[in-house]
Amino acid sequence: MFKKIEIIIEHFKTATSAITGALIVYFFKKCLNATEEDSILIALFSAIIAFFVLFIGKLVIDHFIENSYKLRKSIVKSHFIEGCWIQKVSDSSPNRQDNLVRLFVIFEKNILKIHGSSYSLNGDLIGIFTAEYSVYSEFSLKYPFIHKSLVDTDKPFIYGQTELNFQWSGRNPAAYIGVVHSNRKDTGTVVLGRKLNNVDEFNFQNSTHVEFLFNSIK
Repeated sequence: MFKKIEIIIEHFKTATSAITGALIVYFFKKCLNATEEDSILIALFSAIIAFFVLFIGKLVIDHFIENSYKLRKSIVKSHFIEGCWIQKVSDSSPNRQDNLVRLFVIFEKNILKIHGSSYSLNGDLIGIFTAEYSVYSEFSLKYPFIHKSLVDTDKPFIYGQTELNFQWSGRNPAAYIGVVHSNRKDTGTVVLGRKLNNVDEFNFQNSTHVEFLFNSIK
């Protein structure tokens, strides 16, 4: 996904470099017909202009990519996974319970960051988690996470690694299957998820809504 964004940035850099080169050639020709003192000033002026063309150009393209959801979606196309996802966690181990995760994938400074929250099927908020770094490649997203339990006050923090494999159907991925490893379990927990486009229609602290969303993930 990021390779496509990097290609766009490289094309833009090539264009700005070409513009810069043309300006340098123009000012160089001016230097040939100028006095020595004027030549130094022209050379200095052309160097300043070249710097600003490249610098401002990079700021512009970075700004548009960072702030335009639609632009990023049009660039990465079938690899676009930003947005809200719901995740089904069915855990049969002792003292564990099924829960629903609301997970957000956010693009920030050329990195996909993840944050979210966990809910019991009764609608109780039971934990929050964050991942400030991730690696995406060919429909696979991997990230280390820190999860803070809001019910286990003795050992509230859980550390682990998640790998989500998105299912591609010719369009933007709408579902995934993944594995979550943590310091609390010797084996990984399999999770299922799907894209939730109408997130504002659901109250995640309403047990009816939570159970409906949980059962909608197959």
